[in-house]
Amino acid sequence: MIPEVTGAPPSRASTIAIVGLSAAALLSTLLLVHPWYEAGGSTNDGSMYVLCAQALVRGEGYAYLGAPFTVRPPGFSALLAPVLALRGLDFYALNLFVALWGVACISLLAVFQRARLGTALALSVAALVWLNPLFQAFCCRVMSDVPAAAALVLGLLVERWARRRESWKRDVVLGLVIGLTGYLRWVDALLLAAVVSSRIARRFASGERRAWFAFALRRLAPVSIAAVLVIAPWWTRNALVEPDAAHDQEFAYSYTTALLREDPGDPRSAWLSGSAVAQRVGLNFARIATALGSRLHGEEKAIEFGHATCGALLLVIALVTLARRRGAADFMLLGLLCAYGMAPSLRQRYLIPIFLLALPAALDSLAWLGEKLASPRAVRLTLTVLVLVVAALDFAPRKGWDEIETRHARL
Repeated sequence: MIPEVTGAPPSRASTIAIVGLSAAALLSTLLLVHPWYEAGGSTNDGSMYVLCAQALVRGEGYAYLGAPFTVRPPGFSALLAPVLALRGLDFYALNLFVALWGVACISLLAVFQRARLGTALALSVAALVWLNPLFQAFCCRVMSDVPAAAALVLGLLVERWARRRESWKRDVVLGLVIGLTGYLRWVDALLLAAVVSSRIARRFASGERRAWFAFALRRLAPVSIAAVLVIAPWWTRNALVEPDAAHDQEFAYSYTTALLREDPGDPRSAWLSGSAVAQRVGLNFARIATALGSRLHGEEKAIEFGHATCGALLLVIALVTLARRRGAADFMLLGLLCAYGMAPSLRQRYLIPIFLLALPAALDSLAWLGEKLASPRAVRLTLTVLVLVVAALDFAPRKGWDEIETRHARL
């Protein structure tokens, strides 16, 4: 097992480089953020987030069309509420707010990956993510995808901080952070399972076979209890106001219904058969591989052999890092793949956190393998240059803005 460095302080040059990247991304928002509402293809989620946030501003609680909203957690609408209260329906302000989360996301990603990849390669990965057209598109949409991705990377950094010195107090802080990230997107709460899995796997790898009960009390219970206590009020509230049917314009009655029932809008519909689940998982993994192989560029529901092969190879190499390091980030990647493998409808935006974790994990293992044949400096420099070249080729500033402006005016 090769754990990442957790205790070595970053160099001054490394810190300055990451601050410079963050400043450059922040300045670029002046050119990359537009003032229009972008529905984002077939989704109406952005307008629903806004409507729920407006209900919060009016003091009606977390509600949609006058009824308590239960499908999505309230975190993103709660974050939007102050912006709406101050600026009203100002889409430049709303889009800029989301874009600032994007700046935070790539900055935190660079900090997190620095310990594994080194400063230069970590910065190149962060730059590639920032310049990725899909990531940029969702930095200009009133959607939770980019803020939730930033919250996930923050959770991983807090996990590393908690692991640096074992303490129940640090684990409680980590549990609180995990619980709060779950209020942005439910899938972020999988970080709890990732942390628990990582700690158990690393204990097995250490050869320790005794005192498992004491280990569970000391290393698993505090973070788990804290996270559950944060999320429990949302579960309780939903149980008290459970609707009879899915809301108007809402795809699913609940996440559980969408995952396990034939009709995602009807909790009383038949359970999915084993063959239907297998077919869904196979199709979704083909789409995930295609999307990763195209760096989230291709058609949303397309399966293209070349891209699928590249994406599958990327995932295999990334999972080598799971076997080598057994870190929370590696188990989180596995958890995301399992969760979205079961998704009844797979959108490319769902794959943003998978892209954020799979790409650096694959580079980590490629560097490890390459260093067996060449000098570490030469290998990491080569990978850095390759990533920067891909980032430059991907960058498509203001892509589709004319169409977005036209749709905004029509709406």
